[in-house]
Amino acid sequence: MDTTVKNKTTLDEFIRLESETFCKTVEEYAKNLDLSDSLTYLLIIDEIEKRLRLFMKSCSYMRRHAMLDAVQSGISQSSIARSLELSRQRASDMVLKATGERVYNFGLPFDEMEELKDNDKLHSIIVSL
Repeated sequence: MDTTVKNKTTLDEFIRLESETFCKTVEEYAKNLDLSDSLTYLLIIDEIEKRLRLFMKSCSYMRRHAMLDAVQSGISQSSIARSLELSRQRASDMVLKATGERVYNFGLPFDEMEELKDNDKLHSIIVSL
């Protein structure tokens, strides 16, 4: 299977994943590792949370910049706010932040993601079991 198709399929599945299903999946993952130590389970959950926070940061960044692109293409901030069910003030703040990020060439938190990849605590926890 082509990597692009595989990534798209994985992202589609992730987007449709419900909270309850996610929690059950994590619990099943831990059970399959036969974790009897609650501290190890906590460390695994902590690493998963750190990764999800980075994904959230990335999504927020991408959303702000998509809003800025929409405004620059002529769509009003008010209509964007209505579409996203945001207050006009919040939409304005997000567009202003994206503008500043572009001016100062602030990018996605890839450095933090690389740090997690290089220091893969989750993998080392699992390997140590």
